[in-house]
Amino acid sequence: MAVSKAKKTEILEELKTLLKNSKSVWFTSNSGLSVDDITNLRISLREVDSTITLAKKTLIKIAFKEVYDVDITDDLLPGQIAMVCSNEDAIAGLGKVNEYIKKDEDDKMIWTGSFMEWELQDAEATKKLAGMPSRETLLGRLVGSMQSPLSGLARFFDAAAKDIESQGKQKVGELEWEPKAEEAPALVEEKKEEAKTEEAPKVEAKVEEEVKETPETKAEAPVEKAEEPAKTEAKPEAPVEEEAKVEEAPKAEADDLTKVEGIGPKTSEALVAAGVATFAELAKKTPEEISEIIAEVRGSHVTDTWPKQAEMAAAGNWDELKKWQDEMDWGKPAEEKA
Repeated sequence: MAVSKAKKTEILEELKTLLKNSKSVWFTSNSGLSVDDITNLRISLREVDSTITLAKKTLIKIAFKEVYDVDITDDLLPGQIAMVCSNEDAIAGLGKVNEYIKKDEDDKMIWTGSFMEWELQDAEATKKLAGMPSRETLLGRLVGSMQSPLSGLARFFDAAAKDIESQGKQKVGELEWEPKAEEAPALVEEKKEEAKTEEAPKVEAKVEEEVKETPETKAEAPVEKAEEPAKTEAKPEAPVEEEAKVEEAPKAEADDLTKVEGIGPKTSEALVAAGVATFAELAKKTPEEISEIIAEVRGSHVTDTWPKQAEMAAAGNWDELKKWQDEMDWGKPAEEKA
């Protein structure tokens, strides 16, 4: 049956009134909803000051344009459309419809879009908004979290008021606090323990006096004195420990003996193994002593210049040493090279 022009005008005015009074508008696409389904939804939405209206898409578009000056596209209004308006709480009506959608296993109603805070939202964004708790739910959670500390504070003020009245005081700061009955035994026990600890030294002193007076302790006294020399004899051992510490003094760090012309890595290892690890130690050796140390490493060697080179290296005369080494051939002096 066609709707008359007058009826369309009446429906349009109703839609415009609903939009003007709402804080948010939500759209659902419906298929197979029964009269009972719509009736139950309207009753549930009325509890949170919200409405649901079935209307033609063309009238909804015209109403939106005239009230909000917003153009609604066809993708937000597919199929048979129901318009949900939330008046008091922008999320409350959404939550009621969302409860029905979750229980609906036949997809009779699905979210297609919404208009909230002057912004159009698509179906995906609307589904996310639908999962948000209502303002009443959030307030209930907030009150619940605040209730515990507030109740404790209320009990404190109530107890303080009774104490002020019973003690005849004017301020809480003037109250005289007394330990609770439960704490009294603990204080008594502490005092008893303190008394015991004070009496203990006296008892020990009496025992010591009795021990001194017995003849046995007098006879044993010389024995204790006789043991004292044993303690004094142990004192001379201290210098021995000091001598051991002197012997354990750290040795000087090894020098790089390969800086001496004619000494290679293997020769350096042989010298270090023989206790010649520094330039100063090498300078003290004669060429014959050095040859004997490295006899197993090198068969043919010239060690005549090594002590002198080591002496110059130990003294830090590197420039002079370098100049002299430039005139050598693997440790051989200039005259032999010639």
